[in-house]
Amino acid sequence: MARQDNEADYTEGLGGFIAAPNAEDIVVQFVQGNPNASLEQIAGLIQSTGADLGSVASTLGVPMAEAQRAFDAAISS
Repeated sequence: MARQDNEADYTEGLGGFIAAPNAEDIVVQFVQGNPNASLEQIAGLIQSTGADLGSVASTLGVPMAEAQRAFDAAISS
């Protein structure tokens, strides 16, 4: 008899539901993993993922006004 794999068996073995990272998590992980990333690279990733600038700034401990100025400058260059 052929073996039949059951998706529930896999997810149960992995602790249940596995969520994909959200847009903000993607940007934060990129910044943390690439400390020399340019503002243009970070702003581009924020735009392409649709991440919320305020959420990213808050997670990284950057004041919102400073994050907005850096973002605006990066996307206008």
